[in-house]
Amino acid sequence: MDGRWLYNQASALKKAGQRLIRKILVWILATFGPILLLFIMVSIIFGTFFGGISTGDYDADSSYNAQDENYAKPYKEETDKVNPPIISFNELERSYLLQWGLVYGIDTTGVNRNLELKIRKSHAKNIAEDLAPHFSYEDDTKTVTISCPDGTSTEVIPIKKLMKVDTYDGITTFRYDEREKVTFKSGECTVTIDQPKLTGMNYKQDFTRLDKAIKEYTNRKEVTEDDRSWVLQFAKGLDEKQENLDWLLEKRLFTPYLTGYIGEVPTYLIPIFQSAAKKYNVPFELLMAIAKQESTFNPEAVGPPFQENGQIIRCLGLMQIHPNTWAKFKVDGDGDGQINIFDAADNAFTGAHYLRYLIDEYHGDLHKVLYQYSGGSETYVNNVLGMADTFKKLLSAPASSSGYLWPVQGTSVHDITQYFGENGHRGLDIGAPEGTPILAPVSGVIKTIWTAAQDVNGGNSIVLHGVDGNDWYFAHLSAHKVHVGEIVGQGMIIGLVGQTGHATGPHLHLEFWANGNINDRRDPLPVLLGK
Repeated sequence: MDGRWLYNQASALKKAGQRLIRKILVWILATFGPILLLFIMVSIIFGTFFGGISTGDYDADSSYNAQDENYAKPYKEETDKVNPPIISFNELERSYLLQWGLVYGIDTTGVNRNLELKIRKSHAKNIAEDLAPHFSYEDDTKTVTISCPDGTSTEVIPIKKLMKVDTYDGITTFRYDEREKVTFKSGECTVTIDQPKLTGMNYKQDFTRLDKAIKEYTNRKEVTEDDRSWVLQFAKGLDEKQENLDWLLEKRLFTPYLTGYIGEVPTYLIPIFQSAAKKYNVPFELLMAIAKQESTFNPEAVGPPFQENGQIIRCLGLMQIHPNTWAKFKVDGDGDGQINIFDAADNAFTGAHYLRYLIDEYHGDLHKVLYQYSGGSETYVNNVLGMADTFKKLLSAPASSSGYLWPVQGTSVHDITQYFGENGHRGLDIGAPEGTPILAPVSGVIKTIWTAAQDVNGGNSIVLHGVDGNDWYFAHLSAHKVHVGEIVGQGMIIGLVGQTGHATGPHLHLEFWANGNINDRRDPLPVLLGK
């Protein structure tokens, strides 16, 4: 973003120490008067605070450190207060506890959306209370039998079974249709535990509570899927104690079976980036990386204020365009006869136009181009180039040299329970225990996610648009592990095997839609095997 030098100034001023700052402010007060003092103080505060928020790193450092921990402390405390205790016999609650990063993400997004020169109070307590998980239980028992050389004892212990979980992203219910015996040795004794067995679970996605919190605490009239994705992505990085983009890139790149994500790319933006890149002959992946870095793909993004030639300036929109740059390079990207800096197409095409100018000016040296685009930040250059390389690798060709990856972890062709074409069957069924990870057979973008209520036959399901140009449909999932617009690499977990929808047992129903055409279903097996 143009003019990022203010961030470095604010950070350096902060590190100079409170004593030096007080001396400087006293001198300014004596020289220029109270009005100018107030103006400069506001500029310093906003440059520091918003600079930290925009990078996801409050103290402007590239790693998670003690100062970050101190800033996160109140959010962790409020989150801990609302999380219920773990009381179920198998401690299933641990997977559904509210994480502090989500509370922080919504709260600081609200600050960033406030366009007036004031910092509003934190809403951490209210956000945590609104998003707290709710657990429902049933009473049951487990029987513990201890057999030792000198005798046997048996004890019946009351336990709690977790039956229902209501979280910010939906409702999950659990079934315990059977009992199981767990046996292990303890010294010379044998311990046998007879307890309920978790035999199934059903997840229904529902972001009502999350969307309500985002709307209320970030001052939005409506909450879009992009708004929600931004908050969820921000929260993911924070919960892992790594706000910086370098960490997200490092953990995401071609790491098999990882459920984290590098970023949400709203599917409607992809053809816009492609068209803009083609028109101005700039790298498609570079446009995407800049938009990811600048606004996290938010067309309505408003950058932090900075002072330039005696004026307060903000960069705006998807590509965070400087007002002077906009005036010179603005383009009607969607051809609707209107040019709006908050229109995704207009902003993307303008950004591509400006990039073309910089590429020509610096003879194709992308390092210099991005250094100029950012206003002089080496960190920015490295982040964007790293992301661009990632996008290029993920979207250009299948990650595996063999072509495709078998989609159900720990299974093979021997676990196929029904083939394509049998009795009119339109896909391939692969049997596996409920909860088995489902892997992306090819890199691509998550095109569609349906819940069991939306896809009555397929239950919880996913459509992956692969880099091979085809769509892959995964049905009967017990849970989704991705979001619409997410770029996934081959081998990454996208969901879990289940039996939602019309299914007689846990399995993956996989369909292959040639060229993305749902009416051109073909046998997935030859494709997967490279035949």
